[in-house]
Amino acid sequence: MDTWGIPGPTFLAIFGVLIAVEVVAGLVWKSAQENRSATGTARRLGVYHLAYLAGGRPRVCETAVASLLDAGYLRTNSKGQLSQSSQQAPREPVEMAVFAGAHSRRARELVPVLERPCDALADDLAAAGYLVPRAATKQRRQVILTVAVLVAVLGLARLVSGIAAEKPIGYLIPLFILADAVAIFCFSFSRSARADVTTKAGKDLVNRSRRGDRSVLPLAVGSGVAVAVAVAGLSAFPDEQIVSALGSVPQQTAFSGYSGDGGSSSSSCGSSSSCSGSSCGGGSSCGGGGGCGG
Repeated sequence: MDTWGIPGPTFLAIFGVLIAVEVVAGLVWKSAQENRSATGTARRLGVYHLAYLAGGRPRVCETAVASLLDAGYLRTNSKGQLSQSSQQAPREPVEMAVFAGAHSRRARELVPVLERPCDALADDLAAAGYLVPRAATKQRRQVILTVAVLVAVLGLARLVSGIAAEKPIGYLIPLFILADAVAIFCFSFSRSARADVTTKAGKDLVNRSRRGDRSVLPLAVGSGVAVAVAVAGLSAFPDEQIVSALGSVPQQTAFSGYSGDGGSSSSSCGSSSSCSGSSCGGGSSCGGGGGCGG
């Protein structure tokens, strides 16, 4: 008698289709989120929004440090330690946070103080269509994780039933391992500390700014130095001695936006494979039924 009354080849096909549907649905959902259009609110964005798109929180920190150094609010010594050089604080939220924290600290040590201002930047960018809203990304990852776990549990149940019934399970074992690996992979992405995913409109905006497209720069309200650093990193700061002293701010690897820029601080927007996209992949049809799948 067939396990669960389902012949082995039939279960293999069903199990394979479930994995394939899981992968395709995740890819389509992810693509739909990343292809959302910009809403035309770019003129309300500023240089720190551009910096966040180009390199996440570390790039925002670099841009603020460069802007404050250029404006005379901060100074740095040969060790790259920043200190206040003005009794008057800047009014821009990002710059205020960096200025307040600049007490003999290096630029890289100021990145944590920008969590709240950068969350506000991310919300603005999501509203403008340049980032996928974090809530939407979280929902997609959780749904695909749930599906992946259910598929893995189905494979485990069939495996256990097949062993108990002394059925051959040759093809079911590798499929179960695959389903298990997919679930673990999705779980790791669902718990990612950063949920920022750049849309194609956001990537296009950064690409155009790096090519010097002046139609993009009006959104980047700020000094020329700040815009240059936002696009290319601290290597774009005009004083080489200051660049050497400051060094680059280590870029966050969990930010899944734009990838790579060739500057002194490579972009942190490296990989946007969320668990509902290609990371949930592996749609093999190695199911488990009567002949070889329990």
